[in-house]
Parts: sequence; C-alpha cells; structure tokens
Amino acid sequence: SCDSAELKAVDALTTELEVEERTTLAVQGRRQREVLVLVDGSAEVLRDGEKSVDLGSGDLVGELEALTLAPSRATVRTTRNARLLVMTGSEFRQLIEDHPQVAGEVSEAVARRELAA
Repeated sequence: SCDSAELKAVDALTTELEVEERTTLAVQGRRQREVLVLVDGSAEVLRDGEKSVDLGSGDLVGELEALTLAPSRATVRTTRNARLLVMTGSEFRQLIEDHPQVAGEVSEAVARRELAA
C-alpha cells in the first residue's frame, strides 16, 4: 500500500470525477489520454466485445497505455455510478518515476488483472 508521501503525490496530481452507470472510460483501439483510479463503484472490461474482468475500488484504467503509449487493449465501462481520480498519462509516468513503490504496486495490479482475464 502507498505511504503518506505517495498518497500526497497522488492527491496533488489527480482530479476527482463522478460518473454515472454505463459511462465508457476507455475504448478498445483508441489512445487513452488519462489514467483513472476507481475510488467507488465498479466497471467491466470488455475485450473484442466480450466481458473479461470486473473492476472495483482501487483498480486502475489506462495505466498500461500510459506507460507504453499504445492504444487501449479493451473497452472499460462503469456498471454502477462511480467516483474516479483522474490524471494525465504524463502525470502518471512522473508519479511512477518519483515514487518507485507505486510502480511495483501498479505492476502487481496489472498482473492480477491479466491473470483474472
């Protein structure tokens, strides 16, 4: 889990956003410009139109695309009203560079999600 310095860095970089159920957060094949942290609510990940995994509080959207600058590998849509923290891809990359512990946690989260898919 993040220490207080990392939490302060995340807080300084992010904007809070509330979205409604069925809001599309990412579209497969398109560039994802932001990294989203799901604070409250839930979302589903669709690859080639098929549901692959559910996301919940603490999960990230767009982190892999921010690091690789590749198009989104999946469409992500909220399944309930949700509260998000939003930062740009460049802000996310700076966070990872300044706080290596965050990079380790992101790597673990990506691995868990990929194994669940």
